[in-house]
Amino acid sequence: MSLESFSRLSQAIVNASEAASIEAKTKAQKGAALVVNSVGVMSQPKRTVRPTAFSEATDFLGDAIKAAREAKLARARDNKKTDAEKPQAKSLAELLAETAQDSE
Repeated sequence: MSLESFSRLSQAIVNASEAASIEAKTKAQKGAALVVNSVGVMSQPKRTVRPTAFSEATDFLGDAIKAAREAKLARARDNKKTDAEKPQAKSLAELLAETAQDSE
């Protein structure tokens, strides 16, 4: 290996390592910025909100709607149970077969 080819090889290795280190550095900086930003957002305490008449009214209506939906779902479940207990409708072929058996 000649000195010229050795220097080219070593320069290529140096260039590759610099490019890799720059990419790693930018990746690390982005990761660090993400961590710092998320920690900054999470560390802010939430303020307590004083309930107003409007917010109390909306909460009351929301609870009433939720209770009505739950009652409707309960009625629908009860209806499904009673529907399962009812005899199933017969097809036309079954009805014709029964009438043929009855007429014999």
